[in-house]
Amino acid sequence: MNTPNTEEHMSPLPSTQNAPSERSADIFNETDLIERVMGNEDLARRVAAKFLQGIPGKLADLSAAIHRGDARNTRCIAHAVRGAAANLSAEPLSDIASKLEALGETGDLKSSAALLPELLLSFDKLKSQLVRFCDAGRLV
Repeated sequence: MNTPNTEEHMSPLPSTQNAPSERSADIFNETDLIERVMGNEDLARRVAAKFLQGIPGKLADLSAAIHRGDARNTRCIAHAVRGAAANLSAEPLSDIASKLEALGETGDLKSSAALLPELLLSFDKLKSQLVRFCDAGRLV
């Protein structure tokens, strides 16, 4: 009895050698942001630039609120970060901020402190994408 050669029936796996760790669309949905501003790419870039100017201060305020045990301000600042990120079509950052908002609501600052590094890392990834997006408008 001949056994089929399983190697002949296997499809090759896609190479991940040159694949980015996260697709930029997973961090920031440029197309969605442009659609939100009715196709105005210049306005989308200005919104992104304003976000980049303002959000680092909010993240510092959030970190301070968590570390001083201020659940009310943790919730409020996380809410602001969540909304700003959602308006920018930055779903991962918005999702993490939403979790922090809920933790602030319940007063769970220990879990908030544990989640804060994930929020900051998400912002760092987003920041590099937004800088590229904003810079792309200067080349045209």
